[in-house]
Amino acid sequence: MDNKTAMTAKRLYSETEIRSALNEMARSLAARVSAQSQWVLVGIHRRGVPLARRFGCRFG
Repeated sequence: MDNKTAMTAKRLYSETEIRSALNEMARSLAARVSAQSQWVLVGIHRRGVPLARRFGCRFG
């Protein structure tokens, strides 16, 4: 792989920005579902599972 095609790492969001986005998504979801409803968080294994776990922690 030459220098023209090599990928470079770039941080898209800081840890604080990710935490804030997850909290906002959790608040939005909580406002849409009833306390009695049953639901499941599913993540694509490569990166989605850790994200789903972090998201799920917001619901205790």
